[in-house]
Amino acid sequence: MSELKLPPVQLKEWEPIVRTSRQIPFGYKEDPEDKWILLPIPEELELLEQAKVHLKQYSYRAVADWLAEKSGRYISHAGLRQRVLGEKKRIRQSTNLEQLAKKYQKTIEKIKSLEERKLGKHSST
Repeated sequence: MSELKLPPVQLKEWEPIVRTSRQIPFGYKEDPEDKWILLPIPEELELLEQAKVHLKQYSYRAVADWLAEKSGRYISHAGLRQRVLGEKKRIRQSTNLEQLAKKYQKTIEKIKSLEERKLGKHSST
């Protein structure tokens, strides 16, 4: 396969995650001491980050082939798509929850302000 050419991606610091299913996701391996903890494989995760950038120009199938070739670990084009779309969905949900929390905080502050004004009128009469 020909080499995909895009700018390099900045390196990140990766953390262990809790295993939530039978399948071990690309970029992680089972902790030998605890089967419920997945340890990051930085090289694979960095390649996955590069793959996300490559997806802007290339198909899932081409990028999955490139990723498997570079990492030595197989990932199907459907598995890559599921992984990328799942991450986007989690990020979007997280952003929505943060915005909702801010709106609720503003609402609570307004309710408190209205209650203080209302109580202030009753105490002066």
